[in-house]
Amino acid sequence: MSLWTSIFTLFRGAASETAEAIVDRNVLRILDQQVRDAEAALGKAQTDLAGLMGRVKLTGNKVVELQQKYERDVTILERAVEQNKEDLARELADRVAALEGELHREKELYRDLTAKEGQLKDTVSRIRQQIQAMKREVETVKVTESVQRAQEQVVNHGAGAASTLGNAAASLQRIKEKQAARTATFEAADQLAELQSGGDLDRRLADAGLIGGPGSGASVLARIKAGRQAAALPPPSLQIAASPEVIAREPEKPR
Repeated sequence: MSLWTSIFTLFRGAASETAEAIVDRNVLRILDQQVRDAEAALGKAQTDLAGLMGRVKLTGNKVVELQQKYERDVTILERAVEQNKEDLARELADRVAALEGELHREKELYRDLTAKEGQLKDTVSRIRQQIQAMKREVETVKVTESVQRAQEQVVNHGAGAASTLGNAAASLQRIKEKQAARTATFEAADQLAELQSGGDLDRRLADAGLIGGPGSGASVLARIKAGRQAAALPPPSLQIAASPEVIAREPEKPR
């Protein structure tokens, strides 16, 4: 018997582990369904609350109406007593007594319904807050699960990823070296062409101040200003003063 009991316990343990594994694999789906169930329960509670609030309103209106009838009949009863109308006073007193009883019952019902309305409002508000908190928790669990799955993939394929990144880095380094070699070749070709054309010697002579360069903007501006000043001077023949003989020969103007 102990052997069969052990085997049965083993099967029960295996079944329990299988069930737990299934739950773990579908935990997010289960959480989403639980949230939907809670929202459905909240919707039903809100419907019940709306019905209760309507009943409270109707009961309150009935209490107000009965109170008005009671006060009116009491006033009429007092007037009938003053006028010694005993028969009418007795009949009216019976109706006032009935109104008192009905008014008392409706007031008690109104108080009970109002208290239940407040309790149900608090319950609905608490359920709504709990559902919102559950939704936030589910979203956090989903994000955490997604991140952890990504981390798991990185860990499981870490060696391959590291090898791939290493190969990419090596390829980049080879490309950079080839580009640097081509740049050096281009610079050497430019220097060789400059030496062959004599441009390198002219550049070094200009740097030493032995030959004039193209000049700066300031020198060009000064040269233009000097040319304009020279063009503004009158010709030399206009600057010679007239001799005394020429002045003496000029005829006098009539007075």
